[in-house]
Amino acid sequence: MSAEERDGLEVFFRHVLFWDHGCFVLFGSKPCSLSGFWHLVDDIFPFMAYQNRRVEKGWHVWKKYEKLFPKSNFLMFDNPSLFNDRYTMIFCVNLHSLKVVLENNREVFEKKLGKKLVIERVIEDFLEKKGTFQEIMNDHELIGILMGYGCENSWLFERRGNIDARYFSLFTLTKEKSPSKGFSSIEEEINWMDNTLVFSPIHHRGYPDLNFLRLQLPVFLANPKNRETHDLEWAYYQEYKEITRIFNGNDALEKIFEKLFEEAEAVEADDYGSPFMKDNSQP
Repeated sequence: MSAEERDGLEVFFRHVLFWDHGCFVLFGSKPCSLSGFWHLVDDIFPFMAYQNRRVEKGWHVWKKYEKLFPKSNFLMFDNPSLFNDRYTMIFCVNLHSLKVVLENNREVFEKKLGKKLVIERVIEDFLEKKGTFQEIMNDHELIGILMGYGCENSWLFERRGNIDARYFSLFTLTKEKSPSKGFSSIEEEINWMDNTLVFSPIHHRGYPDLNFLRLQLPVFLANPKNRETHDLEWAYYQEYKEITRIFNGNDALEKIFEKLFEEAEAVEADDYGSPFMKDNSQP
């Protein structure tokens, strides 16, 4: 690997892992994260176009050398954006955490997808970017659950897009006309959301969001009063502290490579030949 390729790969990993939460997938409990890069015109967005080209070049370096890494519990793949043909999405997936979150939310997924959930088949579809993967990508609630935002929070995000005209333009979802249980009208439900839901509650509670890595804590729309949000905040903050401890030095790329090989060894140690680690930890 040339020095130029190494630099490109480090730029890519810093963007995908530190800035866009992929470190919480590789080193933590987050099942999936979403990053990517834009295809911009230089004379309109010169600085952004330059930065995006660096990330895109780094992605191509990774694809060039990816085959040298053994089969791993950690997966990265690209997919065209559902909303803008000038954006390429990069998914980071922890196959073990993905399996756990699918099992824990089996009922929700089966209801939304309208079929029995065969987790091994879902994993295969993710690997091949087809079938159930494409169905999930068209459902904001299911995407949110897989991104580690919690079941209720993901439902609230989708629900808000379905009932609040201020968010209609962002979604291509069926617009609900009836209020949820416990509300007498759509207007009352929207008012409750306005006064309750916050983005990234972990920032509102005084946790640090600046560090030498530019590591960002996961950002999601949430009800700060529910237990699920509290548990997610606590888990992500503990992982945040551990990640900053691991990367306390100038060898970020080496630490990432070490973790990738560690995840590969965990896969090889599975007696059943499954692409998952043993389920001996909490998601």
